[in-house]
Amino acid sequence: MRLFATIMSEWLAPRIDDFRALHPDTKLHLSATVQASDILPDDIDTATMLESPNWTDIHSVPLFRPTFTPVCAPALLQGDRPLLTPGDLRHHNLLYSRPHVRIWNAWLSLAGVDTFDTSVGLLFDSSSHAYQAARQGAGVALGQTFLVLEDILAGRLVAPFGLAVQHRRNNCIVCLEARRTEPHIAAFHEWISAEARATVDRVEEVFGGRLEAHFF
Repeated sequence: MRLFATIMSEWLAPRIDDFRALHPDTKLHLSATVQASDILPDDIDTATMLESPNWTDIHSVPLFRPTFTPVCAPALLQGDRPLLTPGDLRHHNLLYSRPHVRIWNAWLSLAGVDTFDTSVGLLFDSSSHAYQAARQGAGVALGQTFLVLEDILAGRLVAPFGLAVQHRRNNCIVCLEARRTEPHIAAFHEWISAEARATVDRVEEVFGGRLEAHFF
C-alpha cells in the first residue's frame, strides 16, 4: 500500500495498530511517497491519490478534501514580533514543501499579502517535516486541517487566522476496479474510510466555525 508521506506519518501511523488488531491475518507493507500521480503502479494493491477525471478502471473512496491554513507554535503569537495578522508573516520563517508553494501563494493572495520568495524560508522534502519544525517554533507551516487536528487539540500548534484554501479534488484511497472486492483490500478500504469520516467530523467540530475556506 502506498500513501502520501504526510498522511502516513501524521494520520495513519497512530491508528494502524487498530487495523492490525481487527485484521491480524492481513499483511501490511506500507510505503510513503511525496509525488502525486494519477497512475496506480502494478506492484501496489491500494494507494492514496488525489481524485482524477482520467481514471477509467480505478475504484476510489473519498477520504478528505485537503484544506490548508497556516499553523505555528503558540509562542509565535507573543514576543517582539507577535503573529497577529497575515502581514506579520513577513517577520517569520515560512515552512513548506515544494508541492505546497502554489498553495502558500494562493493563501497569501487571499489574505492580501504579497506572495513569498522561495529563496528564503525553510524548504522540506515532506510537509511532515515542516509540521515538526513548526511544533518546535521554527516558523509557520501550511497545515492540512485533518493532519494537524491532534496538534491543535493538544496545544502544540495553533491556527492563528480564520482563512483557509481548499483543494477542488478529494484525497482518495484507490485500487483497481477489478480488485475492489478482494478481502484484504475491501477490509482496508472499509476501515480507513471509517477512520477518515470520524476525523472529518472532528475537524468540523474544531474548525468548522473558525475557518472561511476558498477553493484554489
